[in-house]
Amino acid sequence: MTALLLTALAAGCYGIAAGVFYVLHSLERPVYASLVNDTIDAAVMSPSIRVLLVLQQFHKQRIPLVVSVAMFLGLVSSSIRVVFHHASFLSIIVVLMTALVLSFAAIVVPPALRRLSKTVPEDPFPEIQATLVPLLSLHRNGAVLASILLLLQVADTTL
Repeated sequence: MTALLLTALAAGCYGIAAGVFYVLHSLERPVYASLVNDTIDAAVMSPSIRVLLVLQQFHKQRIPLVVSVAMFLGLVSSSIRVVFHHASFLSIIVVLMTALVLSFAAIVVPPALRRLSKTVPEDPFPEIQATLVPLLSLHRNGAVLASILLLLQVADTTL
């Protein structure tokens, strides 16, 4: 019973992280490909991108905190489950992958947030683009990784 509750807690935490990243990526999707591939007409997309910058700045303290807490709680509950209940191959992979994702985030996210804090909507378009591209990529990759963790957690429960 405890193992099932720990699994449900971990799956819920990974689901929250995946959901937050998915919503962010959905909001960013209209300008994502243009920004990353540098195929954007600055005059046409400039208002949308500046609004996206303001939204990112508004959420810069909230989103990383929510996702970090969710991923950390998922790591703790998965680790407790591995140690005390069920040390299968998939559950060990989930713990290791979560630890790697959190470590990567601890290295990459703070510089991106510092750069975001220094950028204002009145800055030239190339500077805004250089600020947003890493964040958009982090959100897309975060959605993929959190979804993979969720699927692995659920797969470990069903196998």
